[in-house]
Amino acid sequence: MKRTRLLALLFGAFTTLSTCFGLSFDRPATHNALIGNIQQATAREGDSFHTLGRRYDVGYYELIEANPEINPNYLPAGTKVVVPSEYVLPPGERKGIVINLAEMRLYYYPKRSHLVYTFPIGIGRLGWKTPLGKTTILRKVKHPTWYAPESIREYVKQVKGVELPRVIKAGPNNPLGDYALRLGLPGYLIHGTNEP
Repeated sequence: MKRTRLLALLFGAFTTLSTCFGLSFDRPATHNALIGNIQQATAREGDSFHTLGRRYDVGYYELIEANPEINPNYLPAGTKVVVPSEYVLPPGERKGIVINLAEMRLYYYPKRSHLVYTFPIGIGRLGWKTPLGKTTILRKVKHPTWYAPESIREYVKQVKGVELPRVIKAGPNNPLGDYALRLGLPGYLIHGTNEP
């Protein structure tokens, strides 16, 4: 297992490269689906599951499930934490991008490579449905503009009491982050975030 600095691998069409991090593994033989290994981390002063998740490229909920007895928001320095960085590759064809919704992980199998990359992901809010099935990437967008759906504007107003603008241009307040992949499923994207 190697923490990889991935230079716009998913966004190869851009001439200006951006950095994102993920884990990379040698792609196992077809009959083998196991990659990675379980690790143990020692918390530093000020650590939380958020900081450990970013440091080890694992998701917040993965850490909670692996460490149910630990307060995710307060880790005294020296606390031992299980880092669940062993994965079972999703069944099916190992090419392109595969998202395992239940695991909240994205797997990327680049063409002409012996590697597989994996990233923790978010999948929206509880109760919001994510469609299942195959799709294609229609367009790669650098510094996307977000057109907030009316349903989300209403939700933010009810929950936070904030009037969300209809349009949020690229920048630090844009929920889509620096890149978006527009999919063949209308209204759905694979995108970055301004709140990791």
